[in-house]
Amino acid sequence: MEPVDGALVADRSTLEAPFSDPPADPNLEHSVPLDFAYPGVAIRRSLSLSDLSWRALFALPKTYPLQVTIPDEPLQLIETHKQDGV
Repeated sequence: MEPVDGALVADRSTLEAPFSDPPADPNLEHSVPLDFAYPGVAIRRSLSLSDLSWRALFALPKTYPLQVTIPDEPLQLIETHKQDGV
């Protein structure tokens, strides 16, 4: 397989580690990342959750409109949670 010419890939220079130099393809010589994101969760301690569950977390935007947002793809948040081992 021929190496990818990084100069032809739009916005490749904006990739940060670890996406810019993955172990499976050092220097992205043969691949281009499809997507990357850094989802996270921040909750004020004073905020009252009905319980410590995903259901309670995903109910927050309805309970606190314009104060709480959840990614459009909740599965992305859950997968991140699983990867972090939390």
